[in-house]
Amino acid sequence: MTLTFKKEKIGLIVLFNSCFLLFSLLFFRFSLAQDLIIIEKFSRTLYLVRDGQILRAYPVSLGWNPNGPKKVRGDGATPEGIYEIIAKRPSAKYGLFLALDYPNLKDVNLAWWEGRLSYEEYLICIEAAQKKRPNPSCPLGFGIGIHGGGVFREEEGKKIRDWTYGCIALNDADIKELSRLVSLGIPVFIYDLKRPLFEILKNVVFPVEVPGTRLLPWWGEWEFNLKGLVLRASLWENHQGLRRLILFGLESSSKKLLFYYRDDNADGVLSSWERKNSLFHPLWAYDRVQQKILELLPVWVEKKLAHGKGG
Repeated sequence: MTLTFKKEKIGLIVLFNSCFLLFSLLFFRFSLAQDLIIIEKFSRTLYLVRDGQILRAYPVSLGWNPNGPKKVRGDGATPEGIYEIIAKRPSAKYGLFLALDYPNLKDVNLAWWEGRLSYEEYLICIEAAQKKRPNPSCPLGFGIGIHGGGVFREEEGKKIRDWTYGCIALNDADIKELSRLVSLGIPVFIYDLKRPLFEILKNVVFPVEVPGTRLLPWWGEWEFNLKGLVLRASLWENHQGLRRLILFGLESSSKKLLFYYRDDNADGVLSSWERKNSLFHPLWAYDRVQQKILELLPVWVEKKLAHGKGG
């Protein structure tokens, strides 16, 4: 199976405070064509973005296994990627429940490629993903959503955070307000800023082929247009555990190569060997290039969805 990312040109620059990246979403403004929910797992915050501004920000709780994306039923992890609200309903246990379309096509195809599904299981999961009707028979899990119940739970006299089975929990007053503000079909982007860039981007895969084999590597590409700069990112991974992240920038007018970073184990840090094979730029260090991509990623997600290329 080959998983690819379509190239998408983005002519907008997201203004972030580089010293406070985790909190700068509070001041995050960009041009949006539709509402968007952003859930940043590391800061445990849900943002509702409307008309280019953050309309609301709510504290949230995650699954009891908060590190990494959900991979299998019962693992207690919260999914990462791009989803949408497919149902709004009352819940006797959680007050209100906004159902997400997990697992979606990205989750199913990635699980197949990683060998986590048999072919029979793949057929069950892919049918459910195509119909956006989660199936309890799919081993990847089901019933994931945004609901009430409180950010903290008290157990044995202690306050517990990250108590859900993989859902996103809000305080009851917050879920009531959020439910009034959003409609069915609104996209939900879930990611974790503390994870390596490779892992974050891997969960924003837009599969374009039905897998016929697990043997082929998957790859992904992005292109961002900034003022005077074309920024490109390329990811690659195979079944032998090898992965690669290449980031490079071209001058917009002349197409001159300004910087080139090849991270051969995609850990986000350049080894001495990798540094020897890189082209550095005084204004575009490897760390800064990664940060800029993270700043642009929500805009890329919105643009992708606006063009009808959801995952």
